[in-house]
Formats: sequence, structure tokens, C-alpha cells
Amino acid sequence: MTFQPEEPAGDQDESPLVIREDMLAAEEEPAARIDFEQEMPYLPRVTIYLILANAAVFVWEATGGALASAEALIESGALQHQRVMQGEVWRLLSAIFLHGSPGHLLGNCIVLFIVGMACEHAFGWKRSALIYLAAGLCGSLLSVSLHPGPSVGASGAIFGVTGCVIVFFYKYQRQVMLRDKRIGFVL
Repeated sequence: MTFQPEEPAGDQDESPLVIREDMLAAEEEPAARIDFEQEMPYLPRVTIYLILANAAVFVWEATGGALASAEALIESGALQHQRVMQGEVWRLLSAIFLHGSPGHLLGNCIVLFIVGMACEHAFGWKRSALIYLAAGLCGSLLSVSLHPGPSVGASGAIFGVTGCVIVFFYKYQRQVMLRDKRIGFVL
């Protein structure tokens, strides 16, 4: 037994189907999108405090000789795998406030100001502080598990804050309006 397709009935036109506007499903429009940047503070509280804390610790580092050598940086609280494994777990937190150079500090503070402003506006100052500290600790744990050290900087915390802001904008993309679409691309 062989299969043979049915012959088309009559002279049917085999031209392509033309899709018209009335055939498309209507796109659901959100009721009213919120302007995310409206009432955003220019000086977000926790972000400014974190920047000041990082700067103060850097001044302490520079005046105390912590930047003179890797050993001096380790003695100041930098992450080092061996020391953390010996019980100096406080280094997981101290390292996120230490920096290796003025450029390192400046770069981290600029990025922290930008993403910290968005994070505080989205989550509030208490949650933003918690996000920064939790992300910093997670970054320190990852760093100490992959690298012998020394390691310093707020980059892990800043990446965590940035990730939370990205998730916020993705989750609420239909409810939140950004005046400048490049913000999403930059993040």
C-alpha cells in the first residue's frame, strides 16, 4: 500500500497568504507607564555614604602606607585565600572598602554613583545597602575561592548592584518608562 497525496480540488490558487493588520493579535498596552527618573534624588543617601566610606578608607590606606606593597595591603585587610581559610573571615567585608590605587577608587565610585542612584530609587536605601553588602560578600567569596590574593575593591558589590538594577528594569519593563533608552544598553 502506497501513500498518495490528495489532488487539490479544482483550480485553487496557490499564491501566498497576505497578512493584514486585522489578522494580527492586538498588543496589550500597559495602563500607564511610570517615569522611572521622576523624583529620583540627585544625591542618593546610601550611595553617597558608601562612596564617602570608600574614600575615607582609601585616605587611611594612603596615609598609613598600605599601598606601599602587597604585604602592606594584606596587613590592612585585603583578601588572601590562606588568611581567610585560617579564620580571618572579616577580610571578606574589609576588602570591599579597600582599593589599590586612586584610579581604582575613582572608577568604582563613578560606577557606584550611577548604578547606586538607580538601585536606591528602585529598591529604597535600606535594601540598596543590603544589596551592596551581600553582593560584596558574594564577590569576595568568589574571589577568594578562585584567586590566592591579595584582592581588594568594591567591584563585586558594584556588579551585584548593577545586576539588581538590570533585573528590576527587565522585570518591570512594561510598567517603567526610561526617558533615555541608552540606560538599558549601558547597564
